[in-house]
Amino acid sequence: MPRFILAKISLPIIEKLVLLVIFYYPVFIFTIKGSTSFFFFLLLLIAVFYLCWNHKSMRFPLWDRTSLIFAFAMATPVIAILLSQAYHKNFNLPSYDAPSRFLLTIPIYLMLRQINWRQTAILQLGIPIGIIGGLLLLIIAPYNWVDNRSTTGQFFNLNHFSDIALMLAFLSLISINWPNHDRLPAIILKFFAFLCGVYMAIQTGERGGLLTIPPLVLITLMSLNTGNLIRKLLIVSVTSFLLLAIAYLGTDIMHNRIDLAFNDIEAYAKGQKDTSLGIRIQLWQAAWHFFIENPVFGIGPGEFAISTESLQMNKVLTAEAAFMGRAEIHNEILSKCAETGIFGLLASLFVIFVPLFLFIHSYRTSSNIQQIASLMGCMLVVGFFIYGFTVEIFNLKMTVSFYCLTMAALLAIATNNINSDTYIVSDKA
Repeated sequence: MPRFILAKISLPIIEKLVLLVIFYYPVFIFTIKGSTSFFFFLLLLIAVFYLCWNHKSMRFPLWDRTSLIFAFAMATPVIAILLSQAYHKNFNLPSYDAPSRFLLTIPIYLMLRQINWRQTAILQLGIPIGIIGGLLLLIIAPYNWVDNRSTTGQFFNLNHFSDIALMLAFLSLISINWPNHDRLPAIILKFFAFLCGVYMAIQTGERGGLLTIPPLVLITLMSLNTGNLIRKLLIVSVTSFLLLAIAYLGTDIMHNRIDLAFNDIEAYAKGQKDTSLGIRIQLWQAAWHFFIENPVFGIGPGEFAISTESLQMNKVLTAEAAFMGRAEIHNEILSKCAETGIFGLLASLFVIFVPLFLFIHSYRTSSNIQQIASLMGCMLVVGFFIYGFTVEIFNLKMTVSFYCLTMAALLAIATNNINSDTYIVSDKA
């Protein structure tokens, strides 16, 4: 009897806890160190409890084809590390720290998919509030780009800060009138947050995130269901050009950073390797070399940083490139190729393209509410894939936790059995 009563009482309490977590993790992402990982593990504990106590009263089958495909994809990063370490006979637990977030996302997704989708949709309000909070803190405690390239209390890597700010900006924009028609204050809040997020990303001077603007604009237009493809591509081109022009002409730091990029290209063509671009090319070439030599299992997790000294001695890397390589390779896929081989490459692709496939499938076969969640999910995974061209986007626990939480929340809505609930469908389509 106590177990039966607890099971009955637990569901509404759990849904309220889920609502609080989903709302607050984007609210504090820029302002409280460690908050994203804290909310990730809190939601994980809630998920384990929910799945254990309510396994006999699920709304629909727990392990269907979607869940199995998702679970396999999220397990691959840990599998890749395990196989590489087993081959090299060099086991160390820290290598699993960030990748384990993917694996631990599985129970979170399984729980979120079962509960009322409205608990997860609260994310649409947490995102703009989090952006505005981050901007206020950035004004109070500005970053120091020259010395340590970190910001907000010196705990947020500037590359990741810029990328997440830009991602949240577009997620805030596309969430207007989702899941229902927003009132004017909500529309103003979300659009203002979009402007704030873009401003924050531009103010950092980080250039890699700018590559995501055209696809993010295109995905946003997909949510409007207006115009044919040619018209949308034209709007994307004009909008992207205007945003990039504003970034270049509107702020001195971005203006100087973009000019520096062209100067780097010219200097590298003349043989100068120790430029921002030249250092990255050196690191990418070294990573590719390691992958070709060790294509199946790589050189081992974390071994690239250890190898930089020998690479410098062998004239593969300059001293400056070797120093930078101790931190990261500046490319997500090449990093995994070098350190965990073909299994790492597949894992990097699976955690991006399997959710992308599931989002696209849901967009084609579901209701308007699920379609917007699917487009938001596409925006997330496409953006992070492009971010990975210039930075190891999944090497920080906080960033992996953010990606996994957001992706699981949106995928849960996109694959939720919403038709069984009462809801108002937006008629903007």
